[in-house]
Amino acid sequence: MTSADAEAAGVSEGAFRYAVYFAPPPDSEWWDFGCTWLGRDPISGLASAQSQIPAVSAEDIADLTADPRRYGFHATLKPPFALVAECSRADFHAAVSALACQQTAFSLGRLEATRLGRFIALCPRTVNGPLQELARACVKELDSFRKRAGAQDVALRRGANLSARQDALLARWGYPYVLDEWRFHMTLTRSLFLGEESSLLEWLRPRIERLNASPLLVDALCVFEEPARGAPFRLTRRFGFDGSVREYAMSEASLSSRG
Repeated sequence: MTSADAEAAGVSEGAFRYAVYFAPPPDSEWWDFGCTWLGRDPISGLASAQSQIPAVSAEDIADLTADPRRYGFHATLKPPFALVAECSRADFHAAVSALACQQTAFSLGRLEATRLGRFIALCPRTVNGPLQELARACVKELDSFRKRAGAQDVALRRGANLSARQDALLARWGYPYVLDEWRFHMTLTRSLFLGEESSLLEWLRPRIERLNASPLLVDALCVFEEPARGAPFRLTRRFGFDGSVREYAMSEASLSSRG
């Protein structure tokens, strides 16, 4: 099981969950690409017309992107979790804001569409030290807000043939692919069968090269929220490293499900 599969696997305890992601600025070509490729805008929650690829039907594209569509176009920094009972949504937002204000913006560098394990993702071409440190800070400094995973969630992830190191990370941080096991990636497909990737990569690679003309800047932490287990994640807050905050509303019905 890949990290993308593991993130999608939990379906048991807890209702409202939070995650800290990297996502492109909503007014960027990268954002437009992600919404069009996955077929959903995670701010509005509305469907988007998907890309058309020669030799791949619209139905197949919808199927190939169904898993990452639920999460929105992103890279995980702090994996999804429920809040501990003694902490509020406002407390968590304040902590993410404070962490963001400690950061300095940096470039992701050039990205490439590549097969990562069993799925296609966008990955940096070179190791990025500031990026690794940012992910580490998100995992560690926000962990006091994380409610410990229930037995069913842990068992699901332990069934993914984890290494001893990954199992130790799962036990300590609630997720096996963090810290030294973490790799920045923006997931574009579900797990693929042999040969499914060739047409997709052929179509994706020249388009990503064009997007690389405007390199992505890591300049904010994005809070995504899942109003109920299995529901699509929504981008609700973007905390800029410069202290700016952009808020995106969810419906009252979604917010009331936090309990």
